[in-house]
Order: sequence, then C-alpha cells, then structure tokens
Amino acid sequence: MTKIDFTKITTGKPSDQITEPEKLFPLLPKPDETEYNYLRDVQGEVLSQWFERRAEFDLVVKMNTGSGKTVVALMILKSSLNEKLGPAAYFAPDIYLANQVRKEAAHLGIDTCSEPNDPDFLQGRSILVDNIASLVNGKSVFGIDEIKVPLGSVIIDDAHACLEKVESQFSLVIERNEHQKVYKSILSIFKHSLIEQSEIGYEEIESEDARRIMLVPYWSWREHFEQVLSILHNWEGKCQFIWPLVKDRLRLGRCLVSGSKISVSLPCVPISIIRSFARAKRRIYLSATLTYDSILVSAFNVPSGAIQKPIVPKQIGDVGERLIIIPQSLNPNIGDEDLRQELSAISKGTTVIVVVPSERRAGLWSAFADGILRAENIYEGVQALRERQSGLYILVNKYDGVDLPHDACRVLVLDDLPTARSMLGRYEDMLLDGSEELMARRIQKIEQGMGRGIRANNDYCVVVPMGPRLIDFLNDPRATQKFTPATRKQFELSNEVAKQARGLELSELRGLMDLCLERNSEWKDASRNALAGLEEYPVESELETAVHRRKAFEESEIGQHNAAAQEMQNAVNSENRDQEQGILMQELASYTDFFDPVEAQKIQQKSVRHNASLLRPLSGITYHRLAPARKAQAESAQAYYQESYRNSNDMVIRFRSLIEDLVFIPESDSEPFERAMREIAFVLGYQGQRPEKEFGSGPDNLWAVGEMNYFVIECKSGTKTETVCKRDCDQLNGSVVWFQNKYDASCKMTPVIVHPSEVFDNDCSFMDGTRVINRDCLQKLKKAIDTLGSSWGQLGKLPSFEETRDLFDNMKLTPSLFLDNYTVAGSKKKKR
Repeated sequence: MTKIDFTKITTGKPSDQITEPEKLFPLLPKPDETEYNYLRDVQGEVLSQWFERRAEFDLVVKMNTGSGKTVVALMILKSSLNEKLGPAAYFAPDIYLANQVRKEAAHLGIDTCSEPNDPDFLQGRSILVDNIASLVNGKSVFGIDEIKVPLGSVIIDDAHACLEKVESQFSLVIERNEHQKVYKSILSIFKHSLIEQSEIGYEEIESEDARRIMLVPYWSWREHFEQVLSILHNWEGKCQFIWPLVKDRLRLGRCLVSGSKISVSLPCVPISIIRSFARAKRRIYLSATLTYDSILVSAFNVPSGAIQKPIVPKQIGDVGERLIIIPQSLNPNIGDEDLRQELSAISKGTTVIVVVPSERRAGLWSAFADGILRAENIYEGVQALRERQSGLYILVNKYDGVDLPHDACRVLVLDDLPTARSMLGRYEDMLLDGSEELMARRIQKIEQGMGRGIRANNDYCVVVPMGPRLIDFLNDPRATQKFTPATRKQFELSNEVAKQARGLELSELRGLMDLCLERNSEWKDASRNALAGLEEYPVESELETAVHRRKAFEESEIGQHNAAAQEMQNAVNSENRDQEQGILMQELASYTDFFDPVEAQKIQQKSVRHNASLLRPLSGITYHRLAPARKAQAESAQAYYQESYRNSNDMVIRFRSLIEDLVFIPESDSEPFERAMREIAFVLGYQGQRPEKEFGSGPDNLWAVGEMNYFVIECKSGTKTETVCKRDCDQLNGSVVWFQNKYDASCKMTPVIVHPSEVFDNDCSFMDGTRVINRDCLQKLKKAIDTLGSSWGQLGKLPSFEETRDLFDNMKLTPSLFLDNYTVAGSKKKKR
C-alpha cells in the first residue's frame, strides 16, 4: 500500500481558513520560526488597514524600503485565498525578484508556484509568483481581450519598477539594423514632414545618427496611417509579443524616429486589454513611499481615489539609517578620480556599492571594481555579494529591485545623474528639460537607488552622491523638496552634519563615514530623532492632470474624439507650469485633429510658445532674433551670476557640471553638450540661443558676443569621423546662409564648428574665416571655465564687476580674444 504523508494534507487546517492576517500569521506552518516568529508593528498596522478596506477594488499600499512589504503582500494574498476569492497572483518586476518572493514565501510556510497552468494555483491552493511580463505581453497565457486564466486577487509589487516593463510591452520598436526594409519604408513615408520640422534633424537620421530623435507630426501620422499599417501587417510576425496589444490602437500612436530605430507608443497603456487583470476581484499595488504616482494612472489605470488614500503606516519614519555625504559639495576641489581611489581604499574593509546610469560611467570604475553587475549576471552577483563583507561592486543602471541588506552594502555610491534609456524616455526628457516634472522623475530614480542600501529598519549605510551633474542637481532646493518626507529629513540632518565639515579633505572622509559605520551613539540618537513622529504623506499635485489624460485616451479609444479633447482641455487648465502645459496642449491638439484640423493647428501654435521643443505647426513659427548684448561683457556676466547662483560654492558646482557635459563621445546624445554650450555663452557674459532646437532651423548654438558680432556654432560632440566630413561642413554652411537670411548686413558673423579635428575632408567647401573648437581647444575652454569657478570659489563670494572684468581679460575670454585663443582655423586634408 502506498504510504501517505498526512502532514501534507491541509484540509481543515486553521491556516487555510482564517482570513484576518494578524490572526492568520501565527498559524502558518513556518519551517523556521527564528526570523518570522512575529509580525513587525508596521506590518501588522498595514495589514489591519488593508483588512478593513479589503472590499475596495483597487488599493495602493505604500511602505518604506526595508519595512517588510513582501511579507505583507504574501499575507494579503493568503488571506484572499482563504476568503475563497479565486486564484491569487503576485507579479514582480523581474524573474530575479520573483525568485526572492518564492523564497520568502517558503520561510513563511505559504505555498507558491511559478506556472499559470498549475492546478494548485487555478484551484486556489497556492499563490502564483511570476514576473510582470508574463501577465502583460501579446501572447499572454492569461488572454488578450478574453479571459483564459482567471484572477481573483492580484498584487503588483514594486509598482513603479513594473511600469517601465509594462510600457515597453505596449511599444512597437523597429530596429534599423534588424529590419532595414520596414524601417526605410516607414521613414520614406514621413520624409517630407520630418524635413519640415527640421531639415538638419532629418539629415542626421538619414546618416544613422542614433542620438537624434524626432516625433512624426500627429497630422502626418494620421494622413499616412493606412500605408504604415499595410507595412506593419506584413511584419507583425516579428513583434508577436507586442502587436496584439497595440494593433487596434495604433492610430492614436506617437511615432518617434531616430537614426537607429522607429518606436510607436500610446499616450496611455490600455491595460484593460488584459481582461483577467481588468476583471480581477481585488487589485493591490505595492510600492515604496515614492511621491511620483501619476504614472500609476497612465499605466495601470489606478483610480485617483486609491492613490489619494493609500494604505500607509501611521509612522512613516520607520526606515533604516542613512548618512548622506556629498564630499564634492564639502570641498569642490575633490575630483571624481580622487574620490574613486579613496572609495576603493575604503572598500578594503567594508562593502561599497556603486550605482551608475551607463556602461560608460561603469568603465570609469573598472580599475577599482571587484565586480560589475548587469541584467545578465545580477542574480548570481547579488548572491555572492551577500556572502562578502568588503569589496567594491558596480550596478549598471539598476536603481530598483536589488536587495543588499546589512554588510552587503555599507557604503552606497550614486555616481552621476540617472537618465532615461528608452527612446520615449529620452524624448520626454528633452521636452521636460529643466522642468519640475523632470526633477520629480529623477528624484524618484535617485531615491530608488538610495533604497538599495537599507533593507530593514535596523539597517544602516552611508550614501555618497558624486559627479558634477548629480551634485548640481541635488544642489537645487526644488529637487530635494521632492524627496519623500523620511528621505528629506535624512538629507536635512546630513546637511546639518555637513555644515561642520566644510573644507573636508579626502583623507578625512572615512572618519566622517564612521559616525554611521562605527555606530556613534550621538549620531544614532540624532538620526532617530530626525525621523520621530513623521506622519505626513504627500499627495502628488499632478494627479488631476493624469486622470484627465487617462479619460481622454479612453474616450478616443472608442472614437469619442470630441469628448477626448474636452478632457485634455481640462488637463491643460489644471496645469500652470509652462513647459508641462505646452506638452498637454500638443496632446489636446492631437485629439482635436481628428475632428477639426484647422483648430488643432491653432492649438499647436500656442503650445510651441510654452515649450519650444514641441512640434512646429504647419504654418511654421516666427523666428525671434537674438538681440545684441546691451551691457558690457563683465556686467552681463555678473548679473547672470547674481541671478543664477546663491553663492560661490553653487557656482563652482554648476561650472563643474557644465564641464562634465562638454566631452567628445562617439554616438553620444548631443543634447547635454548643446545645452551646456548655450549656458556657457551667459557664463562668459554673452547672449545665447539654440535656433535649431527652439525654432526648427538654424545652428545648434548662436552666441551674440557684443558690438553686433555673432558666433554661428555647430556642435559635433558625438561624431565618429576623425575629420570634418562633407555632411557636417554642409550643415555649418547651411547655418551661415540661415544667419544671412535672418540678420541684416550690420550684423557680423563667424562660423564655428565644435569637432575633435580642425581638418576638413577634401570634398568640403567651407567659408573663409571658419573656426574650429577642436579637442585641444575644447579642453582649454573647459579649463578656463574651471579656473573661473575655482577663482571665484576661493573668493568665498560671488565676484564683483571689477573682479569679473579682470579675470576675463587675464584669461583672454573677451570677444576680441576668444577666437584666437579658444579656436583654430579650419584646414583642408592634405592629399597623399
């Protein structure tokens, strides 16, 4: 007779019947009681709130990083199973985190599985734990526009981290190299309309410049939509995991084109197409206490009421301990390389984790790193890390979803400002450059990164932001006010500590860190006191706008474009910030175009006045000439400093950030370089403009340098050519012609190209007097900007008019000397 193990029979067990989580927890058959023998106060409080509100269809649960969100989520789903609500599923951002959840469930004695067709899942005996992509894809086993696998209760864990995955599943991407015929066919359809937006932009796309991104005008997309659709119908087999999700809504799509790919995305995610999710009985969105929540509306269609009234602990200061040290703010003379060497030395006795936004930034650490963790080796790498107590490890663009508790991370370094990686993200960053919304997005990413180092309320670490761009960003009080309350308090406390460490030498850094690392009792008391009694939970101000955008999209989905336009008008009316309002007006115009193309163009005309990076309307926009400087150079510069910087230290940090952007990197994004060049015009007491970006034609930069003199500047920071090629030369010549058409004969002009080499190919024909800021000249200019900042930093105050004038004279930065000292003459390539 077959032997039966009756310990595996669960029928009649209280742990499968009790629904109240706090009563259920002690009944779970935990194999190891040592770590999970009781619920922490914050977990019990959140579970109690959830149980009272469990009848609400959508609920947002917000808990600090390290406060035990996973246990709470598993208890919610186990309670829901006991309530007989049907299959329960837990979706994490990726496979790595799903594996972590299954391990934690095993510690609790909760059964889980990994396959949607598992009978125990379908019959409500175990919890499905999977990654979000298994639910949201064009071949989802859960069904598209039908229910194949029903869901009773659903947890979306790390909801903010899941968003990028979900949005990518609803974006059609055509790679030029992989699908050249489809790419070229679609590009040819929109050639004329893209040229109308920017002739130079189209030329760069034609030449396979991956950095250049252009939006196909919505009126052109609609006009040629049937042609595009016929091309995509023949290609759909290549995008089988995305095509079923977007095919019926592509007319509403936004088409972006770069030199390397074409991307089509939707204004909002039509998540209702996943019927199992849309018709689940209970949906819970789990998140850290981040404040940028409007994206939950656009991606998951979470009702505003659920976001405005999240389940949160009464005391939100229950976080791990962090000392935030910014060495390069304490002493601007500390360089990046020096700081890397010091952190490498510190890593010999403790674990240092460095989070970087790109492979390029990771490369700067390669000489010091004991390991570099990327998507392909993150799981094994983190497992190994947890067994180490020292070393320096790099995480490449991994700001969320990695748990590094206790000794696995005692020093967390955030190197450089995080930036968007997707094509749509980069385009949106361009539209939002300098805006409050972009600040909020970046602060969220930074705060997610800071959360890697504390995974429990008794955990602690030192956080070290570094790199000129990141420090300059954090130096803006508007940015740091967007941190969550607990992080903001920790930041304020750290600033109080920093006030007593001004002028810190690099050799003293470890001593300052030891306040936290060596468990200084006074520091621990100050840290606890800073967070005591925190109860405020901020509600995002952009939520109303997001709800109107969502409603507009849903109305347009069913052909109610008039109603969609009205909702978008409401969104425009709810926004009072210039750049953001312009973006919303363009979206309003795109819906209006369905039923009144003439009115749509009028709205588009208005939108560009709010945000110069938006689409140019069919009638074009009027160019506004850059007026000559009305003040003397030093006077203009001094006025700019007084307006832009609070003190000389701020100025030094900002100048270092500009220098960081002025680099020649093949195939890099040209936006930061061109933006920095414009700002440097004002730093030097000139006037600056970006005609090609702001008006759709003209040079990358135009400087008015006094006495009716102008520099017409083309920037080629991402060029791959060793010499100036004909295409780049022709662009400069085109900008010269543009200037001559826009400015009268009283205005004098010098053509300038920023390129690693001053040598032009033999087939180039350039104007006499053309100057080049080559590699050496750029280095010299950067050194001059750094010297300006350092000189005024040593003054300890913003410079006077006389001090500014004298330094400009000494460094030969006056208009009459600038060209001779910071540019060279262009020359032809010598024939062999």
